[in-house]
Amino acid sequence: MNDGRRDAVLVIDDDPEFRTLVEVFAGVRNIPVLQAADCQIGLQVLEENHERIKVVLLDYFMPGMKPLKCADAIRTMAGPLIRIVLITAAADPAARAAELRISCWVSKPLEVSALTSLLVQP
Repeated sequence: MNDGRRDAVLVIDDDPEFRTLVEVFAGVRNIPVLQAADCQIGLQVLEENHERIKVVLLDYFMPGMKPLKCADAIRTMAGPLIRIVLITAAADPAARAAELRISCWVSKPLEVSALTSLLVQP
């Protein structure tokens, strides 16, 4: 049960194995994970759980909404209290992040230390 703290991670990624990986690592640290297979679902989850999400892990390559539109919608809904982290297998992740106006990015496949760092940051 949530006690008013922002403690959850929202993973928006069309790869169910990646979402499960994040959930397993977060579970070890008792961090709740909310999952969405695309941006449209992710926006619904964000709206319903806005007060408890501390970070959104956003994949770049997904079906449906274009990446910039998705990132802008998340940013508008999330406000300054929720970090958005781009998770991508793109050849130039820094350029993809800049395109989406996201300052934090991590390349896939994720190293355990990078994932741990994302999950435990305040």
